[in-house]
Amino acid sequence: MNNYKKRDEFYQLFFDKENSKFTIFDFLKNSSCDEVVKIDMSKDTFTHFYHVEGKYYAPLKVITSYSQLVDVTYNTIVHPEDKEIYLESVNPKTLLERLHNSKTKNFLYARYRYLLQNGSYRYVEQCFITGEEYGIKENIVYLFVFDIQNMVDREPYIDVEGEYVVNPSTAYSSVGLANEPLFLIEGKRLFAEDSESEWCVISIDIRNFRLFEQWYTHEAGKTLIDNISRILLEKQNHSKCIACHLGQDDFAIMMKHDKDEINKIYQEIKLELNKFGASIGFVPILGIYIVEDGVDISEALDRAKLAASKAKGANIYRHIVYYDKETHLYSQNEYHVLAEFMEALKNDEFVFYFQPQCRISTRKIVGVESLARWVRKDGTLVPPNDFIPLLEKYGFIIHLDQYLWDKVFRWIREWIDEGHIPVPVSLNVSRADIFSIDILDCFLKLSKKYNVPPKYIKLEITESIFAENIDDISSLVKKLRKAGFLVMMDDFGSGYSSLNMLNSIEVDVIKLDGEFLRMKEEGYEKSIHILESVVNMAKILSLPIVVEGVETKEQIDFLEGLGCRYVQGFYFYRPMPAEQLKRIIEDTDNIDPRGFVMKTNEQFRIREFLDKNIYSDSMLNNILGPVAYYSWHGDDVDIIRFNEQFYKTVNVPDFHDKLYAIQNVVPKEDVPCLYDLLKRAMKDRLNGSEGIIHFYTVYGTLTTYVMHFYYLGSKVDGERFYGSVRNISELEDLRQQIGVINRYSSNTYILVRHINGKRDYKVVIHGLKKEMGMSTQEMEDLLNGRIFHTHFVNGDQALKDIFELAAKKKPFAYPVDMIVGDRIEKLIFNADCVSSMANNIDYIIKITKRED
Repeated sequence: MNNYKKRDEFYQLFFDKENSKFTIFDFLKNSSCDEVVKIDMSKDTFTHFYHVEGKYYAPLKVITSYSQLVDVTYNTIVHPEDKEIYLESVNPKTLLERLHNSKTKNFLYARYRYLLQNGSYRYVEQCFITGEEYGIKENIVYLFVFDIQNMVDREPYIDVEGEYVVNPSTAYSSVGLANEPLFLIEGKRLFAEDSESEWCVISIDIRNFRLFEQWYTHEAGKTLIDNISRILLEKQNHSKCIACHLGQDDFAIMMKHDKDEINKIYQEIKLELNKFGASIGFVPILGIYIVEDGVDISEALDRAKLAASKAKGANIYRHIVYYDKETHLYSQNEYHVLAEFMEALKNDEFVFYFQPQCRISTRKIVGVESLARWVRKDGTLVPPNDFIPLLEKYGFIIHLDQYLWDKVFRWIREWIDEGHIPVPVSLNVSRADIFSIDILDCFLKLSKKYNVPPKYIKLEITESIFAENIDDISSLVKKLRKAGFLVMMDDFGSGYSSLNMLNSIEVDVIKLDGEFLRMKEEGYEKSIHILESVVNMAKILSLPIVVEGVETKEQIDFLEGLGCRYVQGFYFYRPMPAEQLKRIIEDTDNIDPRGFVMKTNEQFRIREFLDKNIYSDSMLNNILGPVAYYSWHGDDVDIIRFNEQFYKTVNVPDFHDKLYAIQNVVPKEDVPCLYDLLKRAMKDRLNGSEGIIHFYTVYGTLTTYVMHFYYLGSKVDGERFYGSVRNISELEDLRQQIGVINRYSSNTYILVRHINGKRDYKVVIHGLKKEMGMSTQEMEDLLNGRIFHTHFVNGDQALKDIFELAAKKKPFAYPVDMIVGDRIEKLIFNADCVSSMANNIDYIIKITKRED
């Protein structure tokens, strides 16, 4: 045989689905897996991860390399009739190349007989696996050896003529369906007889069958299995196909591909389930593989099973799934990750990162979310999306969650012991956690164990969990809040939420799914309305909102305009290690100790401006400022409507003659900028686009405007835009004047002011740019990053002295020696107190060169 069936034991490697337990060594001790070997092909070395003692013949010779292992096994352990196929499959010179070029990339299987210590032989199957797609380093190969003798005993055997013969005692089920070996033989025969037709193999099982038996009794389960068998047998008796019973609720059928017939099989099985009054939780699952030429029927059945497995892992409304190559690769990768998980947990490879939650207006941190990260011993990071969904799917997430909860509580305790006030930490609670452990008891024990007050812990529960069992979850939330923990509803708006749910479940904060910020063209208005509705709903209920996934300034501006106060996302902070967070929150200026606060009735909706009973046209014009409607068609940009303020702002003769093809009164070099602004507004309907455009006056001089466009949609006369305009010609003149001062000034001037409670520095004139060896922007960044003083000879002391002088609110002068490359620049800081000035300017600092 050239193609060997991949055993269920391999697919279930290290995972006991029935008991939902993951114990790698217990599995190996009680399974058919006799050997697990790690081979380093580049060094020709190997390591035994697992080995069954006292079973196979073991030579006394000491083996140090993989090549020696192959030679010894070939000469002393492999059955003489199987030596050729053994050597071909394990050959060190060709193994990696054959793995990379195998039909299932980076997987190879081979079967032969091994010598036992009692002198008899036993069939084994070897599996080789490698490849970075499974997390295995280059030149590393894992070898698994399975005892398959019991399986071989149940398989068809080969007679002296070389033909397959079926064992009649195990060939058929009680109702007459074929067993798996007969199914494979007959399937191969059917395909050979009519290879021109499109054949498919269908794997069939019942979603939640074990639960079905618990609900409706074991006898009901047996009746269901018999009835499904008769449905498939009837199909087999009236058409050209072969069906089989694989055991439990698992069936398979090979037939000509016909979607109507497949749906008919599904409906007939579903009807049998409905006879018991079964709900949508108990439905047939069909995985389908279209048989390709050259693919063994055994392989075809495996691929159909994988498709069925994918259907079971999808949402409850997806019952029929076709196999694709990604399904196969993903399945193999799943089991590899699961195989690594428990060892990684034992090796302390899981850590927590923190991502701050910030108040938009102040940028201060009000809390942090704890996020799981897997860092291997070699320092490589496993992306969360590669293991979190998988652990949730198989129920292992509870092990990781409890492990990290304990770590986070310990970290908070250490932070308190160091004399700091911690920021509240959000911990994710999964569906598996809620339905597997006593959440309240778990967190109360952790709180007591580390003496961490519950007020520093926020529990994030996904919205969909609330919808599944609202009464029980509501009761749990009440108990958690009564114990002092804060509860957040995570991913709000992604599933089934409603006002009624929020009204009946008393959470402290809701987290809005960040997907609403990534609006598509066709769903733009709908997303806007949903966001507005959610924000208004939260305000009515006095619930703070945290919006996740905020990445851009445009999103910040939009959310702030809606009245959202808190965000979490890359715009402010990426997830970071605990030590990095410590350095940030050690500066109490970066923290808002109030946490999440919601005040009602302090904002009005912008739609109130549209109420004619409140505002007159004159008032609205003054509020809106200069605005106009534009039409863009071809190369022409026309102004089609405008208000009085727009007319006054533009203030040019023959105004009405210049409303059409306005690109003609724009400098040639600015025309592409105008078009680009319009294009960007079309791409970002949420925030529009803003830029500076120059226009010629009737006298040939230039005026400078800031223009902000919003895309309104497509009309018959072209693309429509709404735009505001602001004349900044005087400001541009001032900037030019400052540029001249910068060029000729021999001093540097800095404005020191307070913005949102935090000191801010603005370099307005930088005449000492050459002497300091840094640009205006570089100096500003160093000042606002609180590291400018590190360039002083006596940095920390100089900074301390300057602040002490500043606190006296009097003018002062302070000499500073600044390190510039390999020289010392002598400077003097002069400061005048101007706290009475506008814009919260505390000081104007003038830096001059000093002559000692």
